[in-house]
Amino acid sequence: MGDVGFPGGLAQFGGAVNFAGAFGILFVLVFDAGRCFEATSGRGGKSFGLLWVTMGLLLRMLDSPPPFETQTAVAEFELYVQSGRYERLLRQPEKFEEQEKALLAEQELGRAWEEIKRRFATEQYRNSRGVIRRRMAQERNFRDGWEFDWADDRRRFELFFDAMCYRWKLYGMEGDRPLLLKVSVNPTAHGTMIVIPRHWSLDPHRDLDWTFIGKLHRSRGTRKQGPKLSAARMERMEEARLAKGFWEEAKRKGLSGEARYNYVREQMGRDARMDPKWLRRLLRQKGVAGRK
Repeated sequence: MGDVGFPGGLAQFGGAVNFAGAFGILFVLVFDAGRCFEATSGRGGKSFGLLWVTMGLLLRMLDSPPPFETQTAVAEFELYVQSGRYERLLRQPEKFEEQEKALLAEQELGRAWEEIKRRFATEQYRNSRGVIRRRMAQERNFRDGWEFDWADDRRRFELFFDAMCYRWKLYGMEGDRPLLLKVSVNPTAHGTMIVIPRHWSLDPHRDLDWTFIGKLHRSRGTRKQGPKLSAARMERMEEARLAKGFWEEAKRKGLSGEARYNYVREQMGRDARMDPKWLRRLLRQKGVAGRK
């Protein structure tokens, strides 16, 4: 689907696209897939019904979309780094500028690139900005899709290009300009990935703007953590679990209203003079099931 409707490209969180629009697109895809499945299977409505049930299961597994504030923060950041700019993350950009200047003067790299261009039709591998990117190393250093086939022109090119990028620590080539790897920070659907190139002599306190990085990471709703905070939250979760269990138990006993509240209060040893709001707060707590 490309970049349609997504500031800064197809954001991992869906950019600024609204959930209703995303659901509408998914419905169209499901409907078209159902028609194709029906036409090829020869089982008519039964096949479509099976597909619809299966897709319904997928929709139920999907989590709620992130808050609008999260979508906005991630989309704005992606828009900023879309062209490879990470300057706002660095407090000492002079370190990168020095290394980039030395790289541009590297004659052996220039000869290696000219040799690759003589052997391969490199134009077909450039994107709309004229950039050729090396293959990406994934989280935990996995490399899906790195199968090698010498008979395939693209696979051979990727082998040579990756070797050149590894030797000179490149992200890729923009025209004939080598793109030196930068320190990068990227929010993904599963976490915030920070890549520190192997040529970078990291000074954790002076090199990176941790305030900005922390703000970007916390935009997904990350809460403060620590021994005391975690212990307090675990205690509240246990209280919520007990409260929900007693609440359901009172219902099974046929209690309602004040009698139901008093049953839970007594079971949990709470003072009768307490504001009943304490129970409402516990019952509203998400992600906690009542005790069996």
